Amino acid sequence: MSNMISRVIAKRDVQGMIKALRAAKFEVTKDAGGMYRCEAGKHGVIFQAMPGRRGYLVRMLNDLFE
Repeated sequence: MSNMISRVIAKRDVQGMIKALRAAKFEVTKDAGGMYRCEAGKHGVIFQAMPGRRGYLVRMLNDLFE
């Protein structure tokens, strides 16, 4: 499995990431608690974003947006 990283990222930047994932035809879901999640077949979860006070706590593949 590829390396995952975790970062606190501003809401505006996370929304841009979600738009980019959707534009690349990935399904991004949002649960009742406001957490976003994206899975990609054999890779499993490639992106998760949990809302917080200073933005979102994001867990994603290390090279997802490179």
